[in-house]
Amino acid sequence: MAGIGTALFSTHSKHSIINNQTTMDTREAKKELFVDTMLKTFGNVTQTCQIIGIVRQTYYDWLKQDAAFKERIDSIKPEDYMEAKKDYIEAQLLKLVAKGNPAAIIFSAKTLCKDRGYVERTETVNIPVTWNEEKYTDAPNPKAE
Repeated sequence: MAGIGTALFSTHSKHSIINNQTTMDTREAKKELFVDTMLKTFGNVTQTCQIIGIVRQTYYDWLKQDAAFKERIDSIKPEDYMEAKKDYIEAQLLKLVAKGNPAAIIFSAKTLCKDRGYVERTETVNIPVTWNEEKYTDAPNPKAE
């Protein structure tokens, strides 16, 4: 009987180790998912927590307990969130264009196809002009005045 109990204990211990490893792997996977999702939610912690299925306190615990996780979160810059927003808006605009939405098509044409004449107004770009004395010998030199 002692052999059976030892075998059961031994098997139980192996399962505990495997379960603990699985839990750690799952936790690490959720942390990675959290970082990725933070960009997609434009830094909204509550929304990110809801999406990956954790409570906010878990996020704050991770920040306190895991320096690498905190570093990954802190490395996300405001401009990263802005780029994510722009990507999202572009994706939504393209979906509307694909559905044939007239306003989205007109907007896209006016912003992307200016070189093809899709403009409401002509844009004037200030180009610096330099005085060339050789070319304008009869005209007064504005530098001399």
